[in-house]
Amino acid sequence: AAFIVEGGIESWSALFLERQLHSQPAVSGLGPGFYGGAMAAGRFFGQTTKLPDRLLLVGGGLVATAGCAIAAAAPNAGLALTGFVLGGLGVALNAPIVFGAAGRRSASAVATVTTLAYAGLLVGPPLVGGIAQATSLRVSFVVLAAIAGAAALAATTLREL
Repeated sequence: AAFIVEGGIESWSALFLERQLHSQPAVSGLGPGFYGGAMAAGRFFGQTTKLPDRLLLVGGGLVATAGCAIAAAAPNAGLALTGFVLGGLGVALNAPIVFGAAGRRSASAVATVTTLAYAGLLVGPPLVGGIAQATSLRVSFVVLAAIAGAAALAATTLREL
């Protein structure tokens, strides 16, 4: 689920800024950049923290939920960019945590997690586009917020990784 959110924000943030908020290309191009920078910062944080993986997944899911919701409701580019930054921070640690947990189990677990992760990355962008086509990009980001929230909720049930 987190990879659906990751792919959706990365692929649609620039168009959201341009089409929903009528931003100039110089501003709309900042969406993926701010998002990617936040993901990098989140991953650097993950390398230095001693917090438990479950807490990082739950907290990250909640931060991503807030970020997508803020972006969806944003009346201007500045607030939407803030939402994309929070979204990036929120999903940043999912890949390292789930790939690491799979690696501690078995090679087949790594293969399964990798397949599911890439499926999420592939599903996210067309899912956002399809929802946007039927409704709006704002609604698409509300759906991403719901998916991130569901991932946070699911992470509460995990045993320590």
